Amino acid sequence: MRNTARSIAAFAGGVAVLGACSSNGLSSTPAMDAASASHRQLAARLAGGSLKELAVVYDDDGTVIGVLNDKYKKVMSIADSGAYRVWIDSAGNFYSTIYTGGKSYAQEFDKTGKLLYTYSSSDIIVATDVTTDSKGNVVVASGQPSDTDDVVEFPQGSNKPSVICSTGLVNSGVAFDNSGNLFVTGQEGGNGVIQEYKRGLSGCSGTALAVTVNYPQGIKVDKAGNLVVCDASSGVDIIPPPYKSISKKVTNKGQKDYNYAAVDQKSETLFTVDTGGSKLYVNAYPSGTLETTLGMRNVSGVATYPFQK
Repeated sequence: MRNTARSIAAFAGGVAVLGACSSNGLSSTPAMDAASASHRQLAARLAGGSLKELAVVYDDDGTVIGVLNDKYKKVMSIADSGAYRVWIDSAGNFYSTIYTGGKSYAQEFDKTGKLLYTYSSSDIIVATDVTTDSKGNVVVASGQPSDTDDVVEFPQGSNKPSVICSTGLVNSGVAFDNSGNLFVTGQEGGNGVIQEYKRGLSGCSGTALAVTVNYPQGIKVDKAGNLVVCDASSGVDIIPPPYKSISKKVTNKGQKDYNYAAVDQKSETLFTVDTGGSKLYVNAYPSGTLETTLGMRNVSGVATYPFQK
């Protein structure tokens, strides 16, 4: 697993979360200073209600969770040692996956950054992603190289798992659609796989989708039900129902990897972290037109508030 000294972008009073890293807080770049016309257009669109705030996970020579407003200015930070992936639920509570000191689990914070719960289980070897369903159940994916792992569901505010499913994959990402179907990405025997669990994990009955993604990492679902899947080395794949083929691949010149992404609530903006390039890319969605790039360090996860459902 990658560098475990991660920090996360948190939020204050109705925030959004987005994973990324910066070398010393956030790098001061022309893109972040909003000088360009494209950035002004982006800020205007976000201010129209599509996104309230943006949070990023980054390594600031320690572990810092920073919350950014729609002009990419940090408005809040909290400590969260070992953070890796992030998520914000419909109530604005923030979740992070943690791997530190040989232990791995998920944490939940409220809007002020106060730690509410820790979700842990011996079935979580390396927590690779976290999400919630419409009832507030917390789902944590566990994945470790050269091993298959579980996806674990916890009731909101409980540390006792309600469902534990072995996917047969080295799990990478998890995401729900508006119908409560859960999608899990991972590797099986060196092949990329996306599984669908109808109406969630109950029964542990997953079906592999027909679509081929070489190395699927983070996954989200846009408002139209399209899967937004990071293919680690090649781009972000947009996969429409019935999930048999890729309709579009979003790439950026110079981007080294595509590990985690998120789409805003109106499905107008795509945020993608580039761990290898220490950057966060912001593209118009679904066209893929690059709007701005934020320089950061040890980028790891991304989410938005309000989230994309």
